[in-house]
Amino acid sequence: MSKRKKARPSDANSSPSASNGQAGEKVQRSLFDTLGDSQVLILLRELIAGLVARVEKLEQMLLDCLNRLMGGAPFTERDYYTPKQFAAIVGKKVETVYENLKDERIEGTRTNSGRGGIPEWRISNDELKRYQREGLRDIPPEKRYRHVK
Repeated sequence: MSKRKKARPSDANSSPSASNGQAGEKVQRSLFDTLGDSQVLILLRELIAGLVARVEKLEQMLLDCLNRLMGGAPFTERDYYTPKQFAAIVGKKVETVYENLKDERIEGTRTNSGRGGIPEWRISNDELKRYQREGLRDIPPEKRYRHVK
């Protein structure tokens, strides 16, 4: 029975070029040398096309989630939003949006298009954009102290 010396991983890579970090560069350069510049460009285009497809799929999934949050209505830019839709877009509670409508910190109109002729709030797309830019309006002086008569 002869004893064999087991090869250690450090023995296999004991060349002088591997010790100063050039082995990885040789592998990368050999890949470019074997494929050629045009084939590398083709591979990069395919990778980018795959990434674009994945991003588009993620965008569609996000729109689907927003649609479900907003009660199944398609999420597109509209002329008017309900308080529930407005709250979902700006990330606030519906109750907060109603309170701000009553205090006139968000501009809205009441319409008789609700169920049973009960007026419902509508918030314009312009007001949504203004809110996203500037935030809430100041409370008008006549609304500041509702509890005091």
